[in-house]
Amino acid sequence: SCALEVVKLEGWKRAMYFDETGLPWIRPSPNMRSLEAAIAYPGLGALEGTSLSVGRGTGRAFTLYGAPWVDAKRLCEDLNGRGLVGARFKEVAFTPRLEPGFPKYPHTDLECRGFELEITDRRGFRPVAVSLHVMDALHRLHPKQFTFAKACGMIGRRAIEAEIKGGTSPADIEKGWQQGLEKWVQVRKGVLMY
Repeated sequence: SCALEVVKLEGWKRAMYFDETGLPWIRPSPNMRSLEAAIAYPGLGALEGTSLSVGRGTGRAFTLYGAPWVDAKRLCEDLNGRGLVGARFKEVAFTPRLEPGFPKYPHTDLECRGFELEITDRRGFRPVAVSLHVMDALHRLHPKQFTFAKACGMIGRRAIEAEIKGGTSPADIEKGWQQGLEKWVQVRKGVLMY
């Protein structure tokens, strides 16, 4: 019984990124300060549920990832060696600080080492797949310090932790959800306006 009126967008196509609209960036969330962060967030945002800092308290949330115990050189070498399309991992050190109006985030006032994510091909970049590879690499390099905590639930599949710990590759984990993804894409077609 709702009097709903749907107003279609003009000047927008589904394949467009925000910077292709000509509109100024307005943060959709206080820590979502750049388009790069927004592109990374659908997968790497889940790392917030782990024992890592995701760069909150640096002004560059969701582009910096690390912790005091991370061996940044080995982690970046591992991740860059995986041939992940659209992603480059650069060694970084950063110290999250308490910002007025924000809560205290993990590793505040501690130097964190890890990576800065550079998205080199945003159309080929797959943030959830990259997140799986990051968790896999961190589990292999720092099994005592790295904890999955809530990250797998944030991705939508709690079994990921057991699979990675059991030696299942990120590629095989992805294959496990392909059938469900294909079904979802078909269902989605019936409701898309654009």
